[in-house]
Amino acid sequence: MSLAALINALKSSKYDVGMSAVEALGKIGSYTAVTALINVLEDSKSNVRMNAAAALGKTCSDTAIPQLIKKLQAHKSATNSTKDNLNQTLKVLQTIQERCQYYRPNINQEIR
Repeated sequence: MSLAALINALKSSKYDVGMSAVEALGKIGSYTAVTALINVLEDSKSNVRMNAAAALGKTCSDTAIPQLIKKLQAHKSATNSTKDNLNQTLKVLQTIQERCQYYRPNINQEIR
């Protein structure tokens, strides 16, 4: 099935067709596939949104992650504890990224 056909299948009223398209697009992980899945985060059906979010998370796309965070922070059903946990996780990730700039995995070899 082509990428365009998968994106079109996201609009299907048949549950299994839409879910299969979400799963396939998540596995493809291209910019176009990720963009289509980001748009699905606005779907009226919560199960479709959840599966799209899971598929996006698996892509580890630089485009997807900020969108997932934004949607979770803005989502009405997200509890305060969920939002607090997300913010704490983001702070930890930021600290790790900042410290990784100093990480040199081959330092032992360089010293020898």
